Amino acid sequence: MEESYYSALRESLKKERKAELDKYKEEISSSDLNKRVQDGFTVFPLVFEDAELGADGNWKVLLKSTKSKNIPELFRPGTPVRIVKESEEYISVLLKAQEDSYLVYMEEVPDWVEEGKLALEILPDETSFKEWDRALEKVISAKKGSREKYFADLFSNQLEVSKPNFKPLPNLPDTLNDSQKRAVSAILQTEDFILVHGPPGTGKTKTIVEAIRLLASDGKRILASAPTNSASDLLVESLEKLKVPVLRIGHPARMHPDIIQNSLEMKLNHSPEAKLIERDRKEVQELLKKARKYKRSFGKQEAEERRSLYKEADALRKSIKERQKVLIRYLLESHPVIVCTHTGASSYQLHNLDFDYAILDEGSQAIEPSSWIPILKAERFVIAGDPFQLPPTVISEDPLLKVSLMERLLPVFQDKERIFLLDTQYRMTDPIQTFPNRKFYGDRLKSGLEQNLREKIPFDSGEPFGSSLVFLDSSGTDSAEENSEGSLGNPWEAEFTVNIVKRILDSGWDPKNLILLSPYRYQRYLLKRKLEEIIPEHSSLLEVETVDSFQGRESDAVIFSLVRSNPEGQIGFLAETRRWNVGMTRAKKLLVMVGDGSTLGQNEFFKDLLETVELAGELRTAWEFLD
Repeated sequence: MEESYYSALRESLKKERKAELDKYKEEISSSDLNKRVQDGFTVFPLVFEDAELGADGNWKVLLKSTKSKNIPELFRPGTPVRIVKESEEYISVLLKAQEDSYLVYMEEVPDWVEEGKLALEILPDETSFKEWDRALEKVISAKKGSREKYFADLFSNQLEVSKPNFKPLPNLPDTLNDSQKRAVSAILQTEDFILVHGPPGTGKTKTIVEAIRLLASDGKRILASAPTNSASDLLVESLEKLKVPVLRIGHPARMHPDIIQNSLEMKLNHSPEAKLIERDRKEVQELLKKARKYKRSFGKQEAEERRSLYKEADALRKSIKERQKVLIRYLLESHPVIVCTHTGASSYQLHNLDFDYAILDEGSQAIEPSSWIPILKAERFVIAGDPFQLPPTVISEDPLLKVSLMERLLPVFQDKERIFLLDTQYRMTDPIQTFPNRKFYGDRLKSGLEQNLREKIPFDSGEPFGSSLVFLDSSGTDSAEENSEGSLGNPWEAEFTVNIVKRILDSGWDPKNLILLSPYRYQRYLLKRKLEEIIPEHSSLLEVETVDSFQGRESDAVIFSLVRSNPEGQIGFLAETRRWNVGMTRAKKLLVMVGDGSTLGQNEFFKDLLETVELAGELRTAWEFLD
């Protein structure tokens, strides 16, 4: 591979950006408002509900929907959006999406936002592309002798790398198994980089956070990141349990409530200066409240008074921001571990900060340009992940972008003692493990469960199921998929799946230890509605997620609704087998899959799966469970 690889990768990134822009322009320019709403590019109508001044001096604006409905597929936290009313528009960032409201980020709140019906439109993520491109530019223009140049040449076959002489380190915690100890020892001794291959349930996160704990105790500074906010939050949660001082960078509204106390914003709020800043923040809100009392029909004196109030509020808001800059720098320098997303590592808050280590989790999910952002900030780096789980999402289908940096490096350094496989899984029973272990990991995974748990049947009575691995085949029923707002759902399957959940709960299963999964956001919406309708007493306790959002997590029981049901045997992105690997391997004690075998079975992968379930678990027809 020549050095021009990075230039080619940069061109691929431009192609991806163009594909996203073209897709957006096509949808926006060639359709009316109703069509854009139907296709999931626009939410309408929304009305202004409230505005709250955040700790950073900017506004969190709550827009309420006039009726509860499915959240369109593209509307995810952190997504750039445009608020539109007739000829007016405001570019913003979506902080949170709920079925009856949307929270957006604004530096100022224009008058027109507070009046009448608004539309919220999705925008291409220009900021992320700019940061990814900037990272590649740094790689391409790196000076000879720099760390950036070393890594760039090493990963484009311009340099030979020798085998390191890693030694087993004494006094590592006994809670680590042998493969985990080997990985931690290598991380602590590496002079450049390490790859940790962690299949599902092998304790990948446990391994890297233990390494981070040891590095932090040795005075090292660590930048830990992941491609998504949920994966980043999991790192924070795990580090907090080990009592490692950690600071989470990013929008608090994108973070899980359980780790919000570790966010920069929350720590700012609890600083000695917080009360003074809060006093000034309330003063800003009062000044703006007074200014907004003046509406469109007012005289010269009122207009002047309004301008004066806005000017005073703006000056006070700028003062808040300046004081916060000093506090932010202190917090960043006093915490040995900073956690953010890969792209979040480009934050201005981290400018001119250097780290001893960059630890990148879920390495197989990230496109290569995003991985370079944290790597370029550190002397050494570690990528942990599993190339057999979710790949990067790429619209243009560009072959370079579809391969993560981790996936690219694995075969190159396989014989260079830079890759450490975690080979013992502690999550799944043997029946659940059977198919993914054979299909993805060459039967290299061992079970770390005690013998009596490996084959354990989840129900003593054998009802409703006599195995931990179950497939309920809906062939021949009224199962049928349908499209809504850019996503797929299956109303019959949603109702059937919830009735199966009811049977499981009636047998005594704790609803907090059960998750419903589906590959599609529309099906998630249908499942939630059916839960409220059929088992309202448990609906608030039951979590319903998409496969992509649940990677890195686990549950005692997973009920997996597969949705696809059509005569043509079309299965869409279920054909991406790595997504299926993620869905299957979230379950610890019970995996129940619900799907149309006549549709899925036309695909060789699913045909193999159905045959495996028949041998290792229970393959049953949905008709057995219809009243």
